[in-house]
Amino acid sequence: MRRTTMIGLLMLVCSLAAFGQDQPPQWKVVHSLVLIRQTVPVPETRVFTPTEAGVYRVSAYWSETGKGSDQQFTLSWTDVTGSAQELSMSGVGPKPPALFMFIPKIGTPVTYVGSGSIGVYNLAFTIEQLQSSD
Repeated sequence: MRRTTMIGLLMLVCSLAAFGQDQPPQWKVVHSLVLIRQTVPVPETRVFTPTEAGVYRVSAYWSETGKGSDQQFTLSWTDVTGSAQELSMSGVGPKPPALFMFIPKIGTPVTYVGSGSIGVYNLAFTIEQLQSSD
């Protein structure tokens, strides 16, 4: 009985220690898009318009095939400082996934668009917002 009580008490103490640890940052998905084997141009599209200040991250993938194709994918936003910013991926063949963080200006849209001659392309991206740890 004593041994069972001691083991139970030890397990309780160990589990309580885990509750006091800091939690890693939590990310909330704002927008996600997957386009597979597309042959029409990527139209200019508003992804979202930030309504609160915060840090966002985007992870993106682009690949393209086809003779004479030279499509470019561009994600654009206005930085919190007011300057125009963009992430562009272009060219034939798969590109390494892009992953970066940005801080967009509140009230200005984040958009994406494609341009150039068309082949067959694949596009995937996700934008997430860092959530406060409150």
